[in-house]
Amino acid sequence: MTSPAESSVTRRAATAPMSLAERLKGVFEIDTSVCPFCSDTLRVIADVTDPDAIQTILKQRAPPDNTRPQTRLPSECQCEATNPGSV
Repeated sequence: MTSPAESSVTRRAATAPMSLAERLKGVFEIDTSVCPFCSDTLRVIADVTDPDAIQTILKQRAPPDNTRPQTRLPSECQCEATNPGSV
């Protein structure tokens, strides 16, 4: 017979860890698998977790000094289904 501590360890080992998408959906009620504009299915193409890579990406996306960041209207869908080849 196994103790409660042993069975909980076995139970945890048998289940797969939650993906980032599952965590976002569970904690913030954000469904990353559905486009918020057109409701089409989205897919994850990258999961960047390295802090240096994140800083590099953010610096490249930052607008030059003295300019306003370009914004898009909420109705402008940017997903692959609406704009093939945009990703």
